[in-house]
Amino acid sequence: MPRVVRPIASSLSLVRASLANPGVEQGIDALRRATSGKAGLAPETLRRALAAVHALHDAGHYKVAEELYQRLMPSADPGQKRDILMNVGQAAESNGDYARAAEAFLEAGKVLGDHGLRLGLEYVGTQSLRNSRRYPFLHTMAETKELIAEIGTGNVGFVLDSWHWWTAGETAADILALAKDDVVAVDLNDAPAGIPKEQQNDTSRELPAATGVIDVASFL
Repeated sequence: MPRVVRPIASSLSLVRASLANPGVEQGIDALRRATSGKAGLAPETLRRALAAVHALHDAGHYKVAEELYQRLMPSADPGQKRDILMNVGQAAESNGDYARAAEAFLEAGKVLGDHGLRLGLEYVGTQSLRNSRRYPFLHTMAETKELIAEIGTGNVGFVLDSWHWWTAGETAADILALAKDDVVAVDLNDAPAGIPKEQQNDTSRELPAATGVIDVASFL
């Protein structure tokens, strides 16, 4: 199979150069041409193509990014397919398209399930972060449990983060209501002292049990 790295590399450069100006359509068209009808892209070609589409996605071109992601899916390995679908789901969620988000997470769960793997979903309880988004999405354990049940693949569960558990105002009883198989992974954090919960910054955290603001003992 011939390698087609050069058109993709050119497309990536064009996308990066044009994202900041109205010429972004040229980069999009170049990517469409470079990926059209190619169901078996070489690994380096695919890597470059995904980088270009990620750039579009990060710049807010969600719909065209999903179109291009779908073109790349046949060439992607399971990990890349998971990343593609999670990006699609998160973009849909950010734009208030909750049905498409659930569909993408379901597809990601199936991809991982075919290889004996699990998918963890993490809700975001941080109020300042939620308030910064046009469409607030799942921010409690109960809402996320409903989404996991709707996905229904049997291999999707929680990434349970002490920070989001605390900022969502949840308790040890909420955790005890979960079965052990509901939890895929756990993140432990503490919070800075002297800052009201609703003003906490999602990226400014402390090591577990460093300040005692979050009741890590109850969480565990």
